[in-house]
Amino acid sequence: MTKTNRIPLLRSYKLLGETNEYTGDPLGFLQRNQEIHGDAFAFRLAHRVIHFVNDPAPIHHMLQANHRNYKKSLAYRKLSLMLGNGLFTSDGDFWLRQRRLAQPAFHRERIEGYFEIIKRHTADFVTSACHAQSGIMLGSEMTKLALKIISEALLGLNLQNQYEIIEEKLPWLMRFMIRRITSGLSMPLWIPTGNNRHFQLYSREIRHMIEEMITEKRLDPSGNDLLTELINMVDEETGEGMNNEQLTDEVLTFFLAGHETTAVAAFWTMYLLGVNPEATAKLKAELSGLKFSELQLSDLRELSYLDAVIKESMRIYSPVWVLGREALADDQIGPYHISKGDSIIFSPYMLHRHTAYWDDPLSFKPERFIDGTEIVKNTYFPFGNGPRLCIGKSFSLLELKVMLFAMVNELNLQFEDVTFPGFDCSLTLRPAEDRAVRIGR
Repeated sequence: MTKTNRIPLLRSYKLLGETNEYTGDPLGFLQRNQEIHGDAFAFRLAHRVIHFVNDPAPIHHMLQANHRNYKKSLAYRKLSLMLGNGLFTSDGDFWLRQRRLAQPAFHRERIEGYFEIIKRHTADFVTSACHAQSGIMLGSEMTKLALKIISEALLGLNLQNQYEIIEEKLPWLMRFMIRRITSGLSMPLWIPTGNNRHFQLYSREIRHMIEEMITEKRLDPSGNDLLTELINMVDEETGEGMNNEQLTDEVLTFFLAGHETTAVAAFWTMYLLGVNPEATAKLKAELSGLKFSELQLSDLRELSYLDAVIKESMRIYSPVWVLGREALADDQIGPYHISKGDSIIFSPYMLHRHTAYWDDPLSFKPERFIDGTEIVKNTYFPFGNGPRLCIGKSFSLLELKVMLFAMVNELNLQFEDVTFPGFDCSLTLRPAEDRAVRIGR
């Protein structure tokens, strides 16, 4: 391969390069530098060089056309300290085997079978919210609801006694891991700092909780849920199933991906509706002829504006804000040469707001997803793309539709404060501040 241009490196004379600027405000850093340097630039985090691209053609090349040349980046390998070797962090043949084992649990018929579970937990949330005289904290309640749904639908379990572990300690673990990922100089985990001790303790508690679930399920593997499916499944090629360590890794991954992204997406969608009353009125008009108690799966398929609202929300505030890959061999992406070992990041959040591909990208316009005329190929990927498209995409969208139907049609939610809550750029694009909402009467 003939070498051509390299992605230009930002000039920095700081010892740690752009570490402080990037870790302090990663999206702001990427946006500022894109305005100055365009859609491709590299920057240094201490001794590491990160290549950023914000062009659909190179991203498509890495995720689909030549995906075999790109493995998960160093960030995902660091995440394996918390998540183990689950679908989110694994690569190669091992990932393919695990994906093949888990895929049947996410077939369309199985996903649609979770509808009544999603609806029942959402109905319980509506009842509880109606009795909350002082209103609710939207982000917190969306997290609780998503946890209850994922626990039963995918794990067949009721986690009443374990919510504290998940609600309080999983977010702390995610923030800790993001700091390690974005920092150029990470303290080795064996050094007994306060944060390192908390990491070890919280990780053990969560993994122990999941191991107990697996032990309980193995005693009676007759449920209709993901964990039962994984316990009973054997690989057609090897005749082997997952051992307890593999099961723990996958369950922890599904806990994280299965509730965090949905809860974050629900928060941002309701926030966008809260600051866009015209869209809210249009959505209410679409839902007005239906009652939540009588809602059927077939009804959801006909609600085009509800579907568009969710898609537009995930365009503006993509729950997964950044993805990364590492080149296994030299390659060419667009005009740029990529060398073996190069780390490349790209951001759904950034590409979803690119003025070259989206008309008035900062405005909330669900209509753009109804006629589809504005959707340029490979510019919209809130669930990733290619072979590693999120396995839980269909489940998450179904869950969001049911949750949002209930909140819009059953609860007249009114924000106490509609100022922008800011970002907490963890593994997902969490709001930095929760928002209180009142239940309309």
